[in-house]
Amino acid sequence: MRDLPGTLLLIALLGLGGWLLDLHHAVSGERFLYPVVCEMSAARTCTLKPGTAIGFKASEDGRSITLWGASVLLNRLEGCTVRDARNWSCSHVEMRDGELTNGAQFLAGFTSRSDVYPLVFVPKWRWAGAKVGIETLDKPAFWP
Repeated sequence: MRDLPGTLLLIALLGLGGWLLDLHHAVSGERFLYPVVCEMSAARTCTLKPGTAIGFKASEDGRSITLWGASVLLNRLEGCTVRDARNWSCSHVEMRDGELTNGAQFLAGFTSRSDVYPLVFVPKWRWAGAKVGIETLDKPAFWP
């Protein structure tokens, strides 16, 4: 019984790690992009404001990508080249090594924060921090 608190803590940490890494979605081949915009303060600190997470999944034949947000189908991109879930390209959206290298402006239209530019995608932990209002950072070079 003395090991119970330690065991519960370990289970909680493993669960949190799995949630942050989206392991519960990765098993089914689903991945998510977490969009944020930067709202600058007078002190030149960037407060992250989250948009709607965008889920995506490659088709079985590797020729299309399905996008959704808030459980609503957003778009199906056809004519894609899919190497794996982290490396694919469609006409105006491209993913390399799990990073969106092209198409942020196209995907901005599907987020609740698409009125603000630029839109960038961040890790889930940073997006979750922005949702609860605790995530700020020094102004990144890619934000005007």
